Amino acid sequence: MTIPTGFRCLRLPLAQLSLSAVLKCGQSFRWTSYPIASVDDSSEPSVYEYRFCLRDRVVCLRQSAEALFYRSVFPDGPLDPAQVDVREDETLVWLQDYFQLDIDLVRLYDEWSERDPVFRNVRSRFPGIRMLRQDPWENLVSFICSSNNNIARITKMVHALCKHYSPPLLTLDAPIPDSDCVVKDVDYHPFPPPSALAPPEVATKLRALGFGYRADFIQRTAKMLVEKHGTTAMDSKAVIEVPEKWLMTLRDLNTSKAREELLNFVGVGRKVADCILLMSLDKKEVIPVDTHVHQIAAKYYGFRSLGSSKKVNMTPKLYDEINSKLADNWGEYAGWAHSVLFTSDLKKFSSYGMPASPSGSTEITPTSTPRATPSQSASKKRTRTELLDTDKLPVIMDSASQRNASNLIEDTSLAERVKRRRGEIIDTTQDTDHENNSSGSEAEHTGRMDNSQDAPQASSSKRKRKKKSKAAKILDSLRGNEIPQSIVDHVVSESKAAEQGSGMRLADAEAVRQALDHLKLMDAIKGKMSITGRSKNALGEHKVWSYPSSLFHAIMGSKFWATQPVPQLGDQPPAEDGYIEPTKVINEVRQEPYPLPKDFEWSILELNDPKQIKEVYDLLSLNYVEDDEAAFRFKYSAEFLEWALKPPGYRKEWHIGVRVSSNKKLVAFISGVPITLRVRQNVFLASEINYLCIHKKLRSKRLTPVLIKEVTRQVNLCGIAQAIYTVGLLLPTPVATCRYFHRLINVPKLIDIKFAYVPRNMTLARMIRIYKVESKITLPGLREIEEKDIPEVADLFARYMQRFDMVPLMTIDEVRHQFLSGKGDLDQPFETHRRPKQVVWTYVVEDPETHRMTDFFSFYSLPSTVINSPKYDVVEACYLFYYASDVAFADGEDMEVKLKKRLTQLIGDALIIANQAKFDVFNAVSLMDNMNFLEDLKFGAGDGLLNFYLYNWRTPTLAGITPTGGADAGRGVGVVML
Repeated sequence: MTIPTGFRCLRLPLAQLSLSAVLKCGQSFRWTSYPIASVDDSSEPSVYEYRFCLRDRVVCLRQSAEALFYRSVFPDGPLDPAQVDVREDETLVWLQDYFQLDIDLVRLYDEWSERDPVFRNVRSRFPGIRMLRQDPWENLVSFICSSNNNIARITKMVHALCKHYSPPLLTLDAPIPDSDCVVKDVDYHPFPPPSALAPPEVATKLRALGFGYRADFIQRTAKMLVEKHGTTAMDSKAVIEVPEKWLMTLRDLNTSKAREELLNFVGVGRKVADCILLMSLDKKEVIPVDTHVHQIAAKYYGFRSLGSSKKVNMTPKLYDEINSKLADNWGEYAGWAHSVLFTSDLKKFSSYGMPASPSGSTEITPTSTPRATPSQSASKKRTRTELLDTDKLPVIMDSASQRNASNLIEDTSLAERVKRRRGEIIDTTQDTDHENNSSGSEAEHTGRMDNSQDAPQASSSKRKRKKKSKAAKILDSLRGNEIPQSIVDHVVSESKAAEQGSGMRLADAEAVRQALDHLKLMDAIKGKMSITGRSKNALGEHKVWSYPSSLFHAIMGSKFWATQPVPQLGDQPPAEDGYIEPTKVINEVRQEPYPLPKDFEWSILELNDPKQIKEVYDLLSLNYVEDDEAAFRFKYSAEFLEWALKPPGYRKEWHIGVRVSSNKKLVAFISGVPITLRVRQNVFLASEINYLCIHKKLRSKRLTPVLIKEVTRQVNLCGIAQAIYTVGLLLPTPVATCRYFHRLINVPKLIDIKFAYVPRNMTLARMIRIYKVESKITLPGLREIEEKDIPEVADLFARYMQRFDMVPLMTIDEVRHQFLSGKGDLDQPFETHRRPKQVVWTYVVEDPETHRMTDFFSFYSLPSTVINSPKYDVVEACYLFYYASDVAFADGEDMEVKLKKRLTQLIGDALIIANQAKFDVFNAVSLMDNMNFLEDLKFGAGDGLLNFYLYNWRTPTLAGITPTGGADAGRGVGVVML
């Protein structure tokens, strides 16, 4: 063995550490590698040199089969021998800590092999994979970048951060010349500290560098740390800032407490938090569960509760189940074992450990007889026989799980559709302008697989689905479940009639049939269910609020969505969550506004101007949503619009209007506000699109598609490619469908205006008695929210919302705005629980003894105009907003029972306050934990449905009206749309 010149030697066999695996498997993203000539001993393979820039030095590593070679390069030039010894000793200490060399990896491999036959068959090809102990700050930022991303792109982003926000420490030659025989100088940058990434302009720069929504997450996370802990260096020599030092203290907390702290950061969900816990905070038992880990659990460990391995619905409950099962299987160092299986499942490691090709050099990979591994099973270059070679790979699964494993090779990618789609948010029109066509995809970690090699297999899969579809149609016909052709023909003919002058595209018969199937039309015809989903036994009890709907208009609209990056009606559930099209680089987004019809012009609304906000208020009040019978119409106030459209960080460019050129009258409006969403384990920045409204007399001018295209353009210019929106109509394809519920308060008025009806076998007097609201609050310590409560409310809200699959993540400022800013004129009396101009009501429960905040609830006011009523002009309606209770964090099997009781008390008190504030009806939607208390508090199910949609994001259906994917009804959705 020859020690390379200038390097020091640490005896360390490959079985204890394999740099080519550990530094390339997605733990750290700043190591650079350079191929170099092989060492003098010709029996050893060719090697790479790996380099990493610390705060004060660049560490260079090489490796042979039996040793690790290291040296350091310093910015202050050559050192004398004594200094070199001291500094290299420091490097050795860092290496031992960074690679955790005090842990005997061979002993762990032996232990895992005894416990797990799957691991036993993997170990020979993947030795030396150990967990790094990284700097927590760098690890945190790197894995914020990992959201919806792949290793190559994360690496590019992390290096861009260092290049633009950290000055170069030194310049070092590459170890060998390039192909042109030129020795290149390489600049090495340390990782930037929090203070460098905290200024607001950082987000804009990062978006321009291609970070997309992650740009805001990084800047806001750095800002949170700096604001809370300051920027003073703890060690002037190493320049460690206080926030970085604080992150290191999380190593001393238990896993649960450390995870809670991490989840407070913007862009950190459960999976990202678990990666940080495992890779930098010493939580060796933690297993981050992502697509690869789910596939491993389903294919090799008989994990049946996920259902089809093609349908991933990663609820918190399922995440915990996978984590628990694998942890039980691997023991104390389960996170380390998971890393070996995870690496073996990566496509880039499919040939790792196999004999090197005769031509060209490869990184060090231990050679052995090839065995079937998770990566081989996932590789589409393998044949079906190779994939299911159970003689080579003992698998702990039953026959059903084996069928699921074989089904994994059936590819249902939407790649061809994606290539045809435009990259514009909520664009419902085809356009000949091709400037926004997007290209490129990300495979690893995102599920966007290149299927070009799978054409024969995909065709086979399509033939099988076609046969199945024909068989299903025959069975449906025999059972009376198939939509009659006469109904389909009628809707198509209605569509043709409506198309004249409307600008809408015609729906074909198959699209009509799919939409009718989605609405369960045959159940409605047979009397089992109404067209809105209510059971026949519930019909006639209330006249309920619903959005105006025309079935054939909804179906025709699906044609427009066929070109958009949204799941289409009839698509198979996605194999994993992720974007459909990547975020565009800002300079590729159209820079000029879209053309409007003659006589109209664009107007960016300045909502700080009372005159302009009144214009929006007037437009919405006279032209926005009303019910099917034109009896009620939402009545927005200027105060409500200020609260809803001006959250922290709002962008006035997203408040878009259309004016008549001649008289400047506002005749159309659409808005967006920024929102940070967590959808299952993924966190991303999105736009919440709302208040699309066009003057009734101008709805033949085709302003709707242009409005949508323009708000899309404005959102894209901010580096954001996702959106959330709700519609009462059926479009392709809802991520969840919820139902409106109504709690009658002022029964005589609601009967008089025909909002509700007296049911059969009941009198008005009895109905009034039934819906009478209690007069006294039940929870001690209930009071109106104050400024001092905001930090506790924010903390309780963040922890409670982890119960749900799709939720907003709020900063302190956003919590303050949502729950405190709409309290109205604080100088006016509050005896009736209603101030002038009040929009939102938020109450907290403070424990009288401990003075700790245990619960809170909120609701907001959105009245409706009563049309054509001689007696009443307005129905005073309030809507349940957000709430939380610390009972949800109690231990014990009866926690859910206790929580149901507590929430019934909490929202019961909200009803009392709403009654005292003179509201006529209290409305809620079947989301969050609402189904726990709606029936007990006498909420009635309405005819109105609310469909939730995600633009440019795919995820399996979330639990709304009904339980879905292991989640109880409502718990899929935790977003309240205003």
